[in-house]
Amino acid sequence: MAEEQKQQKSAAGDLAGQAAGKGVKSLGKNLASNASKAAANAAKAVKMGTQAAKVAATAASAAATAGLALAAAAIQAAVEKLVGKMKKEHIAAAILAPFLAIIGAFLAIPLAILGTVAIAILALIVLVPSISFIINSGAYIVPPYTGGVLQAPGNVESPYIRVIKTAEPRVLTNDQLPYPVQYTIQITAKQGALTNITYNNECSVIWDNNRGTPPGCPSASIPDPPDAIPAGTTFTFTYTMTFTLPPTDYTDTLVVDVFTVSADAPVGTSTNRSTASGTATVRIGNPPDECPGPWPVRQGLRISQGPGPQHYPSESVDVPPAGLQVVATHSGVASVGWEGAGYGNYVRISSICNGVRFWSTYAHLEVVTAQNGVIKLGDPIGISGATGGGARGAHIHYDFGGLRMWEPNIYRPQGISSESAFRGCVDSAGVGLCGYVP
Repeated sequence: MAEEQKQQKSAAGDLAGQAAGKGVKSLGKNLASNASKAAANAAKAVKMGTQAAKVAATAASAAATAGLALAAAAIQAAVEKLVGKMKKEHIAAAILAPFLAIIGAFLAIPLAILGTVAIAILALIVLVPSISFIINSGAYIVPPYTGGVLQAPGNVESPYIRVIKTAEPRVLTNDQLPYPVQYTIQITAKQGALTNITYNNECSVIWDNNRGTPPGCPSASIPDPPDAIPAGTTFTFTYTMTFTLPPTDYTDTLVVDVFTVSADAPVGTSTNRSTASGTATVRIGNPPDECPGPWPVRQGLRISQGPGPQHYPSESVDVPPAGLQVVATHSGVASVGWEGAGYGNYVRISSICNGVRFWSTYAHLEVVTAQNGVIKLGDPIGISGATGGGARGAHIHYDFGGLRMWEPNIYRPQGISSESAFRGCVDSAGVGLCGYVP
């Protein structure tokens, strides 16, 4: 019995050993199969990771095209690093690569937009102060003037000051004299506050040449300038001039009155001296206006050159310096022009004097205030300067076409005894050789 049990245990052990051998063999086959499948999946994952890297590279290239090369490079480097690790360490990480590529593509668009906005903001940061500096600079930069109208007729306006002058009434008959004419001055501080303000009033009387030298303007009580005019405000005041009958006779006259304001205007941390003017005219009776006679600039200025050989073949005179208010010496039709090699900015007025067709020219103007069309005796034309290739120093060049530059077509210059002394004279030394504007 004991032997039988021993044999049964031995048989059971053989059967268990055979079963164990079969189980081990089967387990080995399963493990091998699973390992093979895992390797295949890993290879697929690696392939997907490589494709994802290519997608990410394409997205990065698109981002670079949008102006974000740095962001694109960062995305590509991150993905390549991840794929490298995936090949070496963690096959499952390859699955994340497509998602990273998609995220990179989505990020490229908003980042590109943000980059464009950033560039625009940077441009504004640079441009705004530059534009502000130009506007507020003393130079007040404008394109070179090439002919035409720069300012409103009758007024010369600066970037910092506007001056408007009016007269009431503007027209009087001779039988209304004596009559007080009220002048109103409006001074506007266009940008910053104006300080250190000064006034200058120039007044001239025009009448028939046969009456001799015209009288000066009536006296006027002009108030002192204010200490300052705040930015954006207008300072207004009035004064009166009374025009009378003989012995100081203003019948049949034209009175031209130019009021000039100079002031310091702020430019950044410094100041700029600026000047502007306004003009008003009063017509009394019937002043002569078709023939020339008065000079185009104020009394007392030195004449630097007379008519004759120096200006051959034109009848011309020169009166310096720059900055002079220039007015029409007769009525007619004005044309505004530009001549680069000669006159520069000029105004030409055509008319008929005692049946003779003629014109007067006012050249080398720095600023033109006249307009094309009808112009009246005493109307503002512009400001003297040195424009054009023919200008030798700043001055007003005044000439005639069809008339002689002597009496009665101009008032005789002060200090000149005869036409022969005036014709051909050149006062290069500035000693008054050619006389002074009467």
